[in-house]
Amino acid sequence: MDRSECSSRLLASAMHEMRNALAVIRECVGLASDVARLQARGGEAARSIPKGMTARTVQDLDEVQNQVSRASEIADAVDFLGEASAASGRSAQCDLARVASVFCVLARRRARAFHMELLAEACEEPVWCARDAMDVLIDLLAVFDICASAGGDVQVRFKAQRRKEGPGVLVSLGAGGATRDMVVAALAGSGSLMPDQGGWASRLVPWVSGDAKHFWLSLGAGQTA
Repeated sequence: MDRSECSSRLLASAMHEMRNALAVIRECVGLASDVARLQARGGEAARSIPKGMTARTVQDLDEVQNQVSRASEIADAVDFLGEASAASGRSAQCDLARVASVFCVLARRRARAFHMELLAEACEEPVWCARDAMDVLIDLLAVFDICASAGGDVQVRFKAQRRKEGPGVLVSLGAGGATRDMVVAALAGSGSLMPDQGGWASRLVPWVSGDAKHFWLSLGAGQTA
């Protein structure tokens, strides 16, 4: 997978998510507008508004706020993707915590198609890595593809952190369905992910021997021959 394909796939997922948010906002605002027009007429028109509709309007306005926050989060993630794409090949480092968080937002819609939930754990401070942000996004998307190809239906958590050998991302599998064991087997057998143009190989290995829940995505820990 190259950077262009990665960017296109993540952007398509994000735009689908954005359209869903806008559709919910449109529906909620439409009902609130109907109620507001009846209230503005006053008299019998205002008194004819069912109590249940008034309560529903309050709920819908709360949902609008939620969806606006969701759309804003998506827009910020798309902005990050655009900046990362523009700086691809020129940026010498990135914050892995920020990249993992953005990835989960961008790939959220695609993950739901495979009954997967993507979560990025917050970090108290940046976890800097001497890798291009787009290359890290490619690696995270490769991990997603492995899980999806094995059937998905699992929760995947990403946590950026630093080990003795360098920075990386802890990939943890949470609750899952019948395909969870197949996802574990697929991740355990993945080995080296696609190396980037600099020749560095990202490796996905068990966090500790015999652990079927946690994997370590080591970024730039060793160079390919």
